[in-house]
Amino acid sequence: MISLAKLPYYYFVIVFMTFVAILSLSGAGQSTSYEADFYLVTLLVSLAILVASAYYVYAARRGASDEFDLQVGGISIGKKTYYIAVIVIAVWRILAGFQLNHSTYGLAAIWGILWLIAGIGLAVFTYVNYRVLRGPNPTL
Repeated sequence: MISLAKLPYYYFVIVFMTFVAILSLSGAGQSTSYEADFYLVTLLVSLAILVASAYYVYAARRGASDEFDLQVGGISIGKKTYYIAVIVIAVWRILAGFQLNHSTYGLAAIWGILWLIAGIGLAVFTYVNYRVLRGPNPTL
């Protein structure tokens, strides 16, 4: 049985990673060298998370459990790896949002605040879902 709280989480991840992918594509096109490589990696990771989230939504809407590992090219990618990747991208956007808000003004600063709030929300929501995956803490 799936928790109804999981579907909003996956939808939030899909929207967040869509914005990250667009930003990464734009950043890769406007930079060179290692910075462009960094944006390329973040683009690929965000797209992978987006596709995985869409697949989890599909499974959840069919009534199946979403706590399964994904098979990609014969390689098993665990749900824990999924959560870690989401956290890494969220932390990157939190730091970038803080930097934008700290060093710019006007709409860019507001955009930084939005990234900061969304990234913190996603990180907290991801941690809660990870705790559900681990199950309850044993009592002594």
